[in-house]
Amino acid sequence: MAKLSQEFLFCQRMFVFKLVNGTLCWEVLGNVAYSGWLQEPSVMEQAFAVWGDDLELDEADAPTNVPQAERRVAQYLRRMHDEEYVVEPPFEEWELELPW
Repeated sequence: MAKLSQEFLFCQRMFVFKLVNGTLCWEVLGNVAYSGWLQEPSVMEQAFAVWGDDLELDEADAPTNVPQAERRVAQYLRRMHDEEYVVEPPFEEWELELPW
């Protein structure tokens, strides 16, 4: 049975750590206090979907673009906080798809 790579599991763990302790992508979120959203299942569900949809893996299932995937999640969270924030580039439909 195939298992997730250690590199993937480490990146996933670090993503959760940054998300929960408020240090995710400071250049996008800055002082946005999003910790209250951790109690909102649909917001967190979408954040994890964006991260997973944007994350790319190499042939060994090791993530290759962690900062970019984290940035897209930060942009999603920032947009939830500030309706005037412009996401650049705009989200593609596939980035916001929830896994079935």
